Amino acid sequence: MTDKHLGGRFDGTDDDPYDVFYVATPGTATSVAFWERMQDEVELKPLTSEQFIFRSKLDGLNFLHLRNVKRLRLTDVRDHLGARRFLARIKVLQGDDRLLTRAWASFMRRRAPKNHGLLYRSMMATVSAGTIGGDAAVLMQPICGPQFFEQVGDPVPLSSGPGLREVKLALKNSGVGLA
Repeated sequence: MTDKHLGGRFDGTDDDPYDVFYVATPGTATSVAFWERMQDEVELKPLTSEQFIFRSKLDGLNFLHLRNVKRLRLTDVRDHLGARRFLARIKVLQGDDRLLTRAWASFMRRRAPKNHGLLYRSMMATVSAGTIGGDAAVLMQPICGPQFFEQVGDPVPLSSGPGLREVKLALKNSGVGLA
């Protein structure tokens, strides 16, 4: 049975299982790496409300720069108008009920079977950066997947250099620091 809290917002359902491939801008991808994968690692400092992440938790984490090599057809639900065209509300798509967002994504796959996936605003970028959110896409297989992209350059480690700068930017307005 699909877990309400594990996995991505638009993952497949028990009734419509499919693999997904999430892509995003570097800042959004970094935010997602933190808030999806590291929220259990955030520690509270004694006697304060400030939170921190141990820098050592970044070791081994990288992000890749990708370039699409095939044209993508994406259903754009980044704003109210786009979402309403497909019988959804932004509140639903950005809410915490992943069973609901997954059911809606399954509905979208049936309604637009030739589309490769969804273009949406990542709420993880909103939480971490204090902004509207970053653009992200979920590509739904088997019609689309990693074969639509090629890697540009080497993996970028999050523990140093440009990767660490992205991490610090993602954490800037969140009240979470590195220790």
